[in-house]
Amino acid sequence: MFFSQNEKPGVNTLLALDLKESDCGDCGMSYLKGEYDVEVCVGGGGGGSSSGGGGSGGGRCCLARALGDEGDDGGDTLSYTSDEDLRTCRNFQLGHVEASDISMTFTFSPSNGQSSL
Repeated sequence: MFFSQNEKPGVNTLLALDLKESDCGDCGMSYLKGEYDVEVCVGGGGGGSSSGGGGSGGGRCCLARALGDEGDDGGDTLSYTSDEDLRTCRNFQLGHVEASDISMTFTFSPSNGQSSL
């Protein structure tokens, strides 16, 4: 996850998501095609907040949905920076946070008929 500080020191803004795929052949997701959903929460959020309005813990969340993956050889780093990819996470204001204040939930939806992992 990449972020930058805006004009106020210590206030961080989400600019990009980078997902590193596993490069082991027996990890359970090798060669699957599908899409990722990534929810990023700050301040105790999480738990399925898809609107960016706050999760079950009272925090604030954003959701980047349907991030594509072609399921090639694995081991790739997938970078997402566009408004279309990041959706409500584009320029999401993280605020004055430490790494421990940020939670991320990943969901993979295969497009080849296999069940979700």
